[in-house]
Order: sequence, then structure tokens, then C-alpha cells
Amino acid sequence: MKSSFDTVAVALVLVLGSAAPAFAQGGSLNSPTAAPPPPPPPSSMGLKGELAGEATPPPPPSATAPEAPPEGTAATPAVAPPPTEEAAAEEAGGEEEEEPPVTFSIEVPVATSYVWRGTLLSSSRFKPVLQPYVELGFNGLGPGTFTVGGWFNQSLTEDDNEANREVDVYASYAIPVASALELKLGYIVYLLPVLDPVDSQHEFSAVATFDTGGGFSPYIGVHVDPIRLNGAYAQVGAEYAIEAGSASIVPALNAGVSKYEEVEFDLQDVTLSLRLDVPFGESGLYATATAAAALNGRAVEGDDKILPYGLLGVGFSN
Repeated sequence: MKSSFDTVAVALVLVLGSAAPAFAQGGSLNSPTAAPPPPPPPSSMGLKGELAGEATPPPPPSATAPEAPPEGTAATPAVAPPPTEEAAAEEAGGEEEEEPPVTFSIEVPVATSYVWRGTLLSSSRFKPVLQPYVELGFNGLGPGTFTVGGWFNQSLTEDDNEANREVDVYASYAIPVASALELKLGYIVYLLPVLDPVDSQHEFSAVATFDTGGGFSPYIGVHVDPIRLNGAYAQVGAEYAIEAGSASIVPALNAGVSKYEEVEFDLQDVTLSLRLDVPFGESGLYATATAAAALNGRAVEGDDKILPYGLLGVGFSN
């Protein structure tokens, strides 16, 4: 009996002795010492929060705090997550170029005459016109890119056809439908100040462009005017971008047919063009030149069937 009692007493002393450090630290045998929750992350307050003076509240602490390691035991280091694609690219010495949230483009070309869809809108073949445009693109608005812009035509010499003075305002949204297919939905209004009403044409469009790789891009599209002309223009074509050093050479071929309320269905135009863009270093500035010839499918007796024209200009794009 005495031997059994001594054994129990010794065991009890050992248990109480091992528990003493826990009581000294304010813990208990049933609730091990808990590590404090990690500090909340920095506020991710956006622009709206900054203006309203509202700060993003920190997340509530975790309901189950991690246990602290026993005294004299080194904490197990956390396993670092695998590097992201961006970090891996930086470690490899290369960085992926990101598109800016807003792009800006402006171009100021001078054309030999105003030719549009195979129709000569200047009074003769050689009536120089100024045809500048300005454009803003907004990336990251949903899955695609939203673009707004304006295009202008103004004669540089006296012209009997005052209707060629024109201001066009347009907007479009380009959506990547697949890895090699983009769909662009657009609207454009053609404003001719000498006409009444000035909004002579309204077009809603859908153009699908296929990127086959290697710079070759065929496309197909339709432009519908249900407001003024009550008809449509349908087109099919392709362009081929060729890189020549820092310059870009783009031959293109377009064919279109049309049908309007007072115009029978027929060939509208077949246009062949060659564009050259030469950048000025990394400044975003470039020089541009285009040579083109259009077959006028709507030509009547006395009209020119073939209309050659050209453009020279400068531009900027970021």
C-alpha cells in the first residue's frame, strides 16, 4: 500500500511541476497560450472612399487563433507561395507590357481628294482636303475597349461641292470573342453643316476581325442606317501588316455592297490601299502615307470608274 501511495504522489508532483510555467504565463491546462491575431491589412480605400472620408474597416480577427509554439521551440517558417507570372517574368529579366488605361491618338493627314466608299465627294480628282481625327480609347471597361472619336473633312481650296465639309462623331466597343476573333460594335453620325437636317446619316455597325497570325487580318462587317437612308452597307476585306524595321507597311483590300431606300442593291466599291507608318523613335510620333485606288460601283455615265487618291500626314499615339 505504501509503495502504491508513494508512486501516485510522485506522479502528482511531476504533473503539477510541468504545469507551473503555464500558470505563470496566465494560461491554463485546458486553453494553451494563443498568439495575437495578425494586424489588419492596409486600407484598400478607393477614390470614392477618399472623397467621402470613409475608410475600409479592417477584417474581424479569426475565430480560431493559431497556437503559439512551446517555449524553447523554433517556429516553423511559413512556406512562401509560388511566384506569380509577373514576378517570374521579372526574375527572368523580362516584363510584360501592360496597356495604359486610356489611350490617345491624333492624326492630321492631307488627302488629294475626298473619296469615300468608292464615291468622289470632292468636285474633282485633285481637290486637296484636310482630314484630321482624334480618338480616345478606354481599356479595362468590362471585357473590351471603348473608343470615342471625331473625324473632320475640310477643303483646302475652293470647291463647288460644299457638301464635302463634314464632321463625324463615333463610338465603338471592341470585344475579344475568342483568342483570334474580335467583334467591334459601333455607331457614327455624319454631320454636314450645309444640309438640313445636318445629321445626314446615322450608322450602327458590327465588324468581326480575325487575327490569323503573321499580320494577316481578314474581316467582315455590316453598317446599317435605319434613320435617314434606311439601308445598309456590307463589306468584306483583309489587311496584312508587314514590319520593316521600326516601320509598318499595311496593304489592304476592301469590297462593299449597299442597298438603301432609294438606291438598288449593287456593288458599292472595291478599294485597294497601301499604308506606310514610320515612327520617330519612342516618342509616339509618326509619319504616315497612303496610296489608294477605288472602283466606283455606283458610277454612272460621265463619272470616273477608277478613283486614285493619296494621303500624307503626321500623327501621335501612346
